[in-house]
Amino acid sequence: MYGISGPGWLRHARGLALAFVAAGCADSPDPSIEMGASLVIRPKPDSMATVPYTVSNRGSAAAYVAACGQYPSPGTDRLVGGSWEAYFGSGCKGTVDMSPILLAPGQTVSGIWAYDGAGTYRLRVYYGVDVKYPAAASVVGPAFTLE
Repeated sequence: MYGISGPGWLRHARGLALAFVAAGCADSPDPSIEMGASLVIRPKPDSMATVPYTVSNRGSAAAYVAACGQYPSPGTDRLVGGSWEAYFGSGCKGTVDMSPILLAPGQTVSGIWAYDGAGTYRLRVYYGVDVKYPAAASVVGPAFTLE
């Protein structure tokens, strides 16, 4: 059986509570995604469409964003039957540098998403506060439709 007992348990509990409060007040990144369009109509069926997007860090700490070359490397979610499903990853070639991009507070980086299949999508950008773990968290952008 496990339990907390002894004279020091209250001191440890207070220390733990203080650590949680301090963690909540710590600087943190706050990436967001903005899409260049909410509806894209391709010039002809099955033609490739491109949609510009911007990733911004609105937080007070740097974020390391998963990247392909000098651009963010978002995953794509697709709306299927009323719910979002992971659709495909970034598709970065193995010969391209996949080091994360450092996004300082207030900094913005842009990219272009391209695809040829009709549907409703949203981008998912992965980021972290440590360069070794750039996919520790993710943020999704607004939905957009490709017709």
